[in-house]
Amino acid sequence: MTPEQRQSENARRKAEYLQLLRQVRTLPGVEIAALANKIVWTTADNVPIVSRESFRDGQSRWAAGAYVSDGYFEAMRIPLVRGRAFDGNDTASSPPVAVVNEQLARLLWPDKDALGEYMANPDPATNAPPTWLRVVGIARQVRFAGQEEWPAPFLYVPIAQRPSLLAASIVVRGRGNTPELLKTLPAAIVAAQRDAEIPRARTMMEDIGEASYPTRVAATVLAVSGLFGLLLSVVGLYGVVSYSAAQRTREIGIRCALGAERRDLLALLLRDAVLALAVAVVIGVGLGFAAVRLVSSMVVALPRLDAVTLIAVPLTLSAVILAACLRPVRRAARVNRIDVLRTL
Repeated sequence: MTPEQRQSENARRKAEYLQLLRQVRTLPGVEIAALANKIVWTTADNVPIVSRESFRDGQSRWAAGAYVSDGYFEAMRIPLVRGRAFDGNDTASSPPVAVVNEQLARLLWPDKDALGEYMANPDPATNAPPTWLRVVGIARQVRFAGQEEWPAPFLYVPIAQRPSLLAASIVVRGRGNTPELLKTLPAAIVAAQRDAEIPRARTMMEDIGEASYPTRVAATVLAVSGLFGLLLSVVGLYGVVSYSAAQRTREIGIRCALGAERRDLLALLLRDAVLALAVAVVIGVGLGFAAVRLVSSMVVALPRLDAVTLIAVPLTLSAVILAACLRPVRRAARVNRIDVLRTL
């Protein structure tokens, strides 16, 4: 296929997608519909982005990009902070435009408003001048599936200004029952365009669930491993503290025979154990926080240490120490004081 034929085929296919979008918008139960080259994005979609200032300085930022049609922001309910969304005037023959999210706007233009500025995705493999896109809108933050804690820089470009469109997804927001719409919509699309291929139709939550599945599996494995580690720590700690307290049974019995109260005996055993626990908790929390920050900077962004972890683990270990100390105290309290004094 010659370059001219390939260009003609790409234009024909893009025209078919845009025509199909217009037909979908007329279907019963469809409130709004839009095209997108993908539905769910990850960090694998990142591309280098430059402003005119950073291009001159040889610096770039990384951001994920999406080709979308008019109506996309309404269908996905992504509000625009400033500026406008794409409309029917953003065509292949009109000046190239883009919408950026707040995070990308702050990265490229930290000291001024991004509206009206120009940006580009330069091709490092060629020395050709980049195609500059004028920022016409600023959208709210988006978060990648599996990395919901971290806002991602994101760029939207009109799908009508894309040179080729081999495949695309139709985003539909409809009225009524969602399962029923998932059944009727593919049939209606095929009826409207006989050669249309629909590999699957499902909800946005199902797509997000699939994209975040590896992250959820990894989190589950780590959580189970952490629970086993905590269980081993509990068993080991109980054994050590219980054995240490049991070694002082004779001393406890003597103190009990001399009139010591049970709470005094318990405080005696707990003093050393609680001191050791406090030192261990401080060191453990510090090392844990450092490990999370290290892994976050080298592998994948992780959330901060949450309050549940910081409170639940020390409380669990404190309960184990208390339980380990109570048994020797109760045993010594039941000892006959006369028998203890006879052993002296």
